[in-house]
Amino acid sequence: MTVTEKNSFEKPRYPIFSIVSIVLVIFLIIRFAFTDSPVNVILLVLITFLVFMFVSLIFKRHRFVELVQVFYVLALGIFLKFYSIQMPSGNDVFWGGQEAAKYLLNGTNIYNATYYVYNNPVWAGVPFKVYTYLPGTTIFEALFYSIFADIRYAIMFADTGIAILLYLIIRKKNEDYGRAAMSFYLLAMALTFVAPSRVFDTRISDGLTDPIWCVMLLSAIYLSMKNQKLAAAIFVGYALATKQFAILFFIPIAILWLKKDVNFKRDYRSIVISVGVATAIILPFFLWSPSNFVNGTMTSLPSQGIAISLGQPQWNMSIPAQMTFFGINIGVRITHIIQIAVIGGLLVALRNKITNIFSATLVFVVIYTIFLSFNNFTQYFYWLSIIPYILIAFSHSFTDYVKKDDNHS
Repeated sequence: MTVTEKNSFEKPRYPIFSIVSIVLVIFLIIRFAFTDSPVNVILLVLITFLVFMFVSLIFKRHRFVELVQVFYVLALGIFLKFYSIQMPSGNDVFWGGQEAAKYLLNGTNIYNATYYVYNNPVWAGVPFKVYTYLPGTTIFEALFYSIFADIRYAIMFADTGIAILLYLIIRKKNEDYGRAAMSFYLLAMALTFVAPSRVFDTRISDGLTDPIWCVMLLSAIYLSMKNQKLAAAIFVGYALATKQFAILFFIPIAILWLKKDVNFKRDYRSIVISVGVATAIILPFFLWSPSNFVNGTMTSLPSQGIAISLGQPQWNMSIPAQMTFFGINIGVRITHIIQIAVIGGLLVALRNKITNIFSATLVFVVIYTIFLSFNNFTQYFYWLSIIPYILIAFSHSFTDYVKKDDNHS
């Protein structure tokens, strides 16, 4: 074989990104083939992208083509999210958030208001008065509601921000990993369907709020990488005022801040700022109606009984809930004890392993997994929120471990 023949097909510069994008686009094509909605434009874009990706692989590497691939995936992911917003929703989370944003803009106490769910015969005419989301969520959604009259644009913005932040964070370790992570998140999230005949991002279409606190924490991770401690602490504080689960991230990063740096100083300021920001956002709503606030955000969900819900979908996806299917019910109190004991033990065991923002993220992944596994009410879509942190942990922490092993061998 001549030198010319050897060089006629060059290795792709970003093979993982290419493989992830191509495989997920094929999955999307297959899923959209079984929808009743007019998605011919989407199918045309998907098939064209598939052809473009394969054709570009056989030609000489070119920076412009590689940039087109990335922006094509980004545009496709945003378009699929926009498509999800156009779909009607009968979800209580969407209508609760929609009404809460309206109440907030009108100066009404969101924790002492009445909510109704529309487009859902099960909820027809049935009011509910328990609002479970922390005020940071509603403040964020109200900003977009005031412009678009639909809180799902807030979720779309946050979810797109997650994908971009994944790229910015992971590219520091490896450009190919960063592009692949962004592509995976954008396209895989479009496959989070509920009903077999529909393809959409269930969090976007139903207004599920998890991307909001997730984008705040990823912003904090990125800013920590840039050594912007003040800004990172502000984002952590806002996350604490957005979702109760954010406390699971605050614990390992607080352990990191309390460790002495190269100048033998502890970063007490970041802890004070985070707690201060969270308090400044939460306290006015708490003082507005303490009993309603506590009932909605602290006691209503944790006190629910453990039960599996059969059918499509199974909402409670935790170990105790699945055990009830076999007639084993360990009870809410025992479940909480297991959570606290295992997470507390892991934090004690791993506290010395927390040396940077990426090891803190890895510890967060571990304790968040334990928390969801032994929760009395783990809705299935909660597991989607752990994906970005897994991608970061694998690309940074685990890659370093592999390198160390290679050096020893």
